[in-house]
Amino acid sequence: MNNNDNKVENIVNSDDAKQTIEEMLKKLDSKALTSEGKIKTYKIDESYSKVNPMGGIDIKIVINNNEKLVLETTLNKYSDDKGYKHGALGMTQELDSLLN
Repeated sequence: MNNNDNKVENIVNSDDAKQTIEEMLKKLDSKALTSEGKIKTYKIDESYSKVNPMGGIDIKIVINNNEKLVLETTLNKYSDDKGYKHGALGMTQELDSLLN
């Protein structure tokens, strides 16, 4: 693992990133991460996480431990903001169906 991989892993596992991801999931499912939510759990696929050449870090989030329920986005940190912001969301058709 090179130094860049360590940096990506540290960012992806940071409290700021976790907060951003959980807020994003709660916008998709207001009861996310509760027993009543459609999104019960999530994990970041660290093998996918990488620096985006346009800025930020690309991440892949697996929902409910189901490899068919996947959300992809980019985490960005802007100098004037605290924490991270997520970029455009891409999701599998299965996740879209679960949420709608």
